[in-house]
Amino acid sequence: MKLVRRAFLSLAALALVSGCVAMPGAQTTPAPEDVRPCARNFVAEGSALNPSGTQYKNTVLVPGVSLKKAMDRASKQIALEGMTITTLDREGGLIVAANKVVGGKGDTVPLVITFEQFNDGLKLEMKFRNGFGQLTSEDTVRDGFCNILSAIER
Repeated sequence: MKLVRRAFLSLAALALVSGCVAMPGAQTTPAPEDVRPCARNFVAEGSALNPSGTQYKNTVLVPGVSLKKAMDRASKQIALEGMTITTLDREGGLIVAANKVVGGKGDTVPLVITFEQFNDGLKLEMKFRNGFGQLTSEDTVRDGFCNILSAIER
């Protein structure tokens, strides 16, 4: 019953917020495209109303960085972003972190980063998923991905 009530309240809040985004007849200016290299391949799929939520993904190539350094730097930045690392597999090139949901009574959402040797560097795939009824701005997730990538490239 609590889950149904929470989902209903989330949907009601979403409807209220979406209704406030644009007034009929008002001119809106689309946000400029993010041209930072860390954001070029950023993709958001799904929505808060989708039963599987929203998944944010990014794939980047990082030349000239070893797997060890990249994972060390990424794990430090993830901690600075306020997440808890739940899996750190240096041999397999995998970091999984949990981000606490505000007002989620202990709920978390996952961040998964895979590291793969590619030419003279690494290929990183970053994924972050919100659940049904959970809201996060694309800009916040994109900036978090860029912060992690920037830490790796230092």
